[in-house]
Parts: sequence; C-alpha cells; structure tokens
Amino acid sequence: MTGRRFIAAAMAVMAAGWRGAAAQEPKRIAVMDFDQTQVQSGFREIFGRENVNVGRSIARLIGARLAAAGGIQVVESSGSIPFTMDPAAAVAAGRAAGADAVVAGSLVVYGTASGTAGGGPRVGPVRVNIGRRTTVAVVTLEARLIDVQSGTVLGVVPGHAQGSRSGLAIQIEVPNLIDASGLIDMTRDDFRRTLIGQFTEDAVGQLVTGVVQMRDRIGTLGAPAAAAPAAPPAAPPAVAPSGAVAYSGGPFMWTPYQFRGTERFRYDVSVTENNATRTGFYVLELQPAGAGNVRMSVQGQLGTDQWSSSVTVPVGAEGPGAAMYFGPLMTMGPIGVLLFNPASWMLMGGRQLSVGDGWSSSSGGESMSVRVESQCSHAGQGGLLIVVRTNNQVSMESCVSPTVALPLRTLVVDEGERMEMRLTEFRP
Repeated sequence: MTGRRFIAAAMAVMAAGWRGAAAQEPKRIAVMDFDQTQVQSGFREIFGRENVNVGRSIARLIGARLAAAGGIQVVESSGSIPFTMDPAAAVAAGRAAGADAVVAGSLVVYGTASGTAGGGPRVGPVRVNIGRRTTVAVVTLEARLIDVQSGTVLGVVPGHAQGSRSGLAIQIEVPNLIDASGLIDMTRDDFRRTLIGQFTEDAVGQLVTGVVQMRDRIGTLGAPAAAAPAAPPAAPPAVAPSGAVAYSGGPFMWTPYQFRGTERFRYDVSVTENNATRTGFYVLELQPAGAGNVRMSVQGQLGTDQWSSSVTVPVGAEGPGAAMYFGPLMTMGPIGVLLFNPASWMLMGGRQLSVGDGWSSSSGGESMSVRVESQCSHAGQGGLLIVVRTNNQVSMESCVSPTVALPLRTLVVDEGERMEMRLTEFRP
C-alpha cells in the first residue's frame, strides 16, 4: 500500500467525524493569515518573486471553502498568528473579530523541485526518488482551531498533499496571478491547474474537512472557570518495571513522536507480498542532540535487505507535519508507512480515546469505520487497540500507549498484501 493511498483513506475517515455529533447553529470562524516564515525563501523559485503573501492567500482560500461547507459564517480578520502561538493571542484576535472560533496555522512545507535520474529532488525535509526529469510539489499545512469562549484548543488540523508530474516547469507563469499587495487568487482555475495549485487545493480541502468535523464543539465548553485553591500534591504515578508510567486502563489522548530522547525500540517486522512472506526487525535508538533536538538512529533488516540511517528531530514535534522530519527513513522498507505516515496522526493523534469509541462513513457503496476495540499490550507497555475496517474488512490495526511515542504494534492490509510491526523491546 502506498503512502498516498493510505493518507487518502485516512482523510475519508476524518470526513465522517466522531459518531453522534449533534447539529449546531452556524458558527462564526475567523481564519488568520498563515505564518509563512519557514517557507518564504522558496517563493522565488515558484513564483519568480519573494514578496508573495501565500499565508494570507491560503487563509482566504480556507475561508471560501469553509463558507461553502455550510453551517459556518466566516468573519473578517487580519494578522498572522503562528501555529506554535499562545492560544490567548488567537482568543484575543477572535474576540476582536466577533468570532466564536479562530483558525491559526503555519505553512510547514510549500514548494516544488525537479530532479533527474540518479537522485531525487528535496522539498523541505522530503526527498522523492525518481528516474526521469520530474517536477514534485509538496504542501503541508498545520493549524489549530481555538474556541474563543473557553480559550481551549479544540484540535490540531492537518493538511498534506504531494505528488509529481513529468514535463512540467518549476516556475509558475500565470498572467496577473499576483496582485500589487502580493496576494494570490487561489480560487482561479488557471492557478489550480498548476502543480503547486493542485496540491494547495488538496491540502486546504483536508484542513477544511478537519475544521468542519469539529464545528459542533465550538462554544460548548463554557468560559474558563476561576482558579481553584491549590490541591495537595498527588501521589506519584505507578511505574512499570521498565520505568515507563503504567497505563491505568482509562481514556487518554495519544500524541505520536513526543520522544524523551532516551528511548530504545525494537520491532519485529513481517511483510507478505505476492504470497511470499519476509521477516526482519527494526531497532530505533534515541539520544539528546542539543538545542531541543533528539537524534534517532535506525537499523533494519527485512529478508536479505538491510538499512541504517539517522535523523534529528525537534523534541515535542507534533501534527502530520512532524512525520516530514522522518523523510530520510522512508526508503527503509515499511517503516515509513507503518510508523511515520501522517495518516496515523490524522486518524488517532490528538483524540481522546477510550474502549467503544468510533466513527464511520459510507459513500458510493464503499464504507469505512474506525473503532477503539480493546486494551492491548506489547513489550510490557499497555494501551488501546484501534481497528480500521474498509468494507467490513480489517485494513489497519494499531496499538497505542499514552506513555510511548510510537505505536506498540501496527498492521496495514491491502489487497492481499500485509505489513506488520510489533514492539518486542522498549527502554524509556
């Protein structure tokens, strides 16, 4: 199963939303200009100039798509608030605009590149191996939806699209595309027909789906409560023999890639393709790398294939864009799809999980469902088993723990092909 197919399946599930959400009155949402600081240096290659306000252009496109989705009134706003901002800044901006909620985010990757045989192009942290001259586009957006009344971050909303085409030029040459202020009308068909325009539209569509999914929670959490007197210190949490905090069996919110910087993971891996099964392992070891970073060294083997690589990532990286940091590992067999695919974050990251929770969708005779089915444990760590079914057949299983930054076990099944990784050793 390719990463793109898996991401598409995840987004289909996201579109369905959590089961049982109640209909609400239209919500007033302000979409702030997206922060473009980390990608602006690449605008000259795409647009022939650097003074382009892609962040504001994308915010306006998101606003147009939200208004068309129904149940949402988009209100005027101005200014850029990065994804990593203090939510209080977004709350203040939302109140000034008369909004019920604010969408504020950043452009994580926004670029195109071209390459030839003998090596692939790199777009941000992503390298794509190709065998002929090809243009590649990558668009990754991250945003938070902040409830103005309560000041709560309702969720992190992703948008990611990438792909390639042969025979296309890198630079976009669309007449009168950019106005004097650097604003792009991204609703124009001639922009959407370009490679970067196509994937901008796809990524924005995913992000809008995520916001619509959470619409009914806006304004339901109440105003912040007054601070209560300080409680006596709580008893220290139970500690598992390995040193990790023990799982109590209750609900939790799983956020992948939240590494301590000292972990060691060993997975057994099995891949079945064309009725032939290969087995092997991956060993991942982390150590602090200074300045808020950790270095992950990976060794793996599957059948007769062997790999080794290392990658440095920020401590606390989160959201689907965090998976982009692991681009150098994507050529190491199934590790990319099974452990570092953005679809895993889209399906489970940032959600409150408990046994029995689930959501489903069906369209055109096709159905998909996601359900938290039971508790699970591997390598002495406990968690919850999430099962994805497509047309009533299991297509993905994942066991996740509140105390472990990667799945304890993950399985992907597609048209007779099967990939599985199971944690056998863990050091926190």
